Amino acid sequence: SKDSSLLHDNSGNSEYLALPADFGAILNYESSEWRDESFEIFSWTLFPDILIMDTKDYQIQSRFFKRLAFFVEKHGYTGKIHDYKELEGIHGWNAHDYRAEDLARFFITADKEEIALLPEEKILKNILLQNGVLEYGDRGIRPGAGGILSISRSSSSPQRHLLLSHEGYHGIFFSLDSFRNSCFTLWDNLESWQKEIWKEFLRWFGYNIEDEYLVVNELQAYLLQQPTEEADRYFRSHPAMSTSLRSSSTDKTPTFLSSSAFELNKVLYELTGMRAGNLLNLIPID
Repeated sequence: SKDSSLLHDNSGNSEYLALPADFGAILNYESSEWRDESFEIFSWTLFPDILIMDTKDYQIQSRFFKRLAFFVEKHGYTGKIHDYKELEGIHGWNAHDYRAEDLARFFITADKEEIALLPEEKILKNILLQNGVLEYGDRGIRPGAGGILSISRSSSSPQRHLLLSHEGYHGIFFSLDSFRNSCFTLWDNLESWQKEIWKEFLRWFGYNIEDEYLVVNELQAYLLQQPTEEADRYFRSHPAMSTSLRSSSTDKTPTFLSSSAFELNKVLYELTGMRAGNLLNLIPID
């Protein structure tokens, strides 16, 4: 396996300092120009405390983030750092997002419980420290600002665009209090049956639906990852939605999906000038 041998532990120099870039530049950046053959690390020019790691393939990405995914998000696994071999054969994610608080909690837990980090996790820790997502305090590691997102070159070009868009809305959620508060307000105003539909949707993926922060964060990202006019079609066709919802042509059941997307899109545009499904920030001229 070349996944570890291609990595260079340059924890003492600037090679781990993120390159400022917008999403268009990240998607089109030639991997031959990467400073490491296995990955490159960027900071989002619109939200500089959000890092983006692009990886050579899913295997390398998993060694950086799979244990984090289960520790932070996966139903039945959260709060515990599992042995990497124990997770073999269990799907993680094809893209990732983690806020500073959860990243700090992962590394604090590993240190406290004397759990050996993978070489890639050690490099990730150094990246986060060098770029201010994590900090050293009097009592050790503590959260800094922002978080980290990740996509992979194993994904096709359309997938990379969709996945980076989805993860980008998580980045905004982590960084912008006013947007995050609006997302929680939307969630709080949903009726109980609407919340259950959302939880059913997320349960299908394996998310820990007992974590309200995670539920709301995923709600807004799935609503906004595509243009608002496409939201209803996306959810109707998705296998994660119940058969009754996907086949429904009646009034209220499907309506709240598109109306929620339009509501959040309006908030997002008012706060940032960005829109659903378009974090490249290219706005067509009428």
